[in-house]
Amino acid sequence: AVIALARALKAKGVTLSCDVGWDDTGEWNKGVFELMTYMDVFLMNETEGLHYTGLEQVEDSLEHMSAFSNHIVVKLGPKGAIAHKDGIRMHRPAYPVTAVDTTGAGDSFNAGYLYGFLNGLDTGTCLSYGNSCGALSVASYGGSGGAPDRAELEAFIRANQDQSVNQEVSS
Repeated sequence: AVIALARALKAKGVTLSCDVGWDDTGEWNKGVFELMTYMDVFLMNETEGLHYTGLEQVEDSLEHMSAFSNHIVVKLGPKGAIAHKDGIRMHRPAYPVTAVDTTGAGDSFNAGYLYGFLNGLDTGTCLSYGNSCGALSVASYGGSGGAPDRAELEAFIRANQDQSVNQEVSS
């Protein structure tokens, strides 16, 4: 049903993104790879990516998933995030903050990344937006207590620009 919906929406030109979330069943259904083919951006965390692919290294997992989607983003927690888009792999490290509550960090990352994507920004900037939103989230209590507006987001990035260096690798 989900794949049929994704197919129908994609046929109508709708921009789609998906974050799979944790699989409490432990099945890690391989149908996720078909779902990836319909997504403009497919997001997951490192542990989820390793479980779905059955691989042991995030780089191998990302390579495997890139056969199904041209835009995969893997959140690496305190190590930042990595994206594989149109054959280019890019990593941005996390911004150093004191974590007080990780509730909502992944969702906050997604919000920042997708905000950049939907505004036509490059992958490196999208990663910076995502990492910034994630950092601000974990530095505050509650799932959305640290959610910035655009001015706060850009001020945070400017104040920490030396902490996140663009690392790009072609595959």
